[in-house]
Amino acid sequence: MMQQEQSEFDLKVNEISAKSQSVTQYQEIANFEEVSKFCKETQEKLEWAVQQSKMYNAREGLTGTDETNYDNITTAVKEFEPYYSLWTTTELWRNSHHSWLHDDFEKLDSAFLENCVGDSEKAMNKVIRQLKDKEQPKIKVIAETVKEEVEAFKIYVPIAIALRTQGMKDRHWEQISAACGMEVKPYEGFTFQNIIDMGLLKFTEEICTIGERAGKEYTIECSMARMKNDWLNVFLSTKPYRNSGTATVLGFDDGINLLDEHLTLAQTLQFSPFKKPFEEEIEEWNANLLYVNNVIEEWIKCQK
Repeated sequence: MMQQEQSEFDLKVNEISAKSQSVTQYQEIANFEEVSKFCKETQEKLEWAVQQSKMYNAREGLTGTDETNYDNITTAVKEFEPYYSLWTTTELWRNSHHSWLHDDFEKLDSAFLENCVGDSEKAMNKVIRQLKDKEQPKIKVIAETVKEEVEAFKIYVPIAIALRTQGMKDRHWEQISAACGMEVKPYEGFTFQNIIDMGLLKFTEEICTIGERAGKEYTIECSMARMKNDWLNVFLSTKPYRNSGTATVLGFDDGINLLDEHLTLAQTLQFSPFKKPFEEEIEEWNANLLYVNNVIEEWIKCQK
């Protein structure tokens, strides 16, 4: 029974192997989406073949039968790998690049953009090395073309990260406009292509500095909001203490621990070089915390 299954499996492996080898017929970059789909389907079949071969070898081991050599599957996977990487990376890169340039700027995910650019560059470098000794000039040109596209866009990554930093407010766009000598601010229909067309690349250093400041200020803003929100979950109540006629304060320890934590954080924020937009708020919050702390200390003294 198992021998028959393995014989049928061998036929399927030959079919899959032949299909994976046929990938070399695709030599037009314009067909990247179609070829990428073919590669993904073929990769799934190769992975299925790998798992099946392991299962058959495991069964053979249990029955004391000599393990069948499935090196042909391993070879097929290895040979197919650069083509799979080439076409799937090309699809991801080209579709993402088009989206970054032409979709609404507010939807641009700078973290994904940065990772995609870095991963695409690494993938193409590896593919070019893997295809070095193969007589497939048209396919090599595809890999080199994508690599050049990625490298050409790579210089814009710092600007994308800076301008899509969480915490960008009107004041930051005004600062960027002043630094660039022109109005720079998202509007309806604004895209990353507009940024490129405006020639903002030459102001990369200034934009990145302002973007970093916006991010640091946003961290302070979030810290202030979190501290205020934390106190909404602190409840103090009293519970009669035996028959003493006095009461125990419930939730007191949690409140004290939170107060200590916030005092430390608030004092840290006071020394931040990025505190200016929140300076009055931080000082007022710190003063309130100190007031509460003093009241508690006086109350504790009275209990002794």
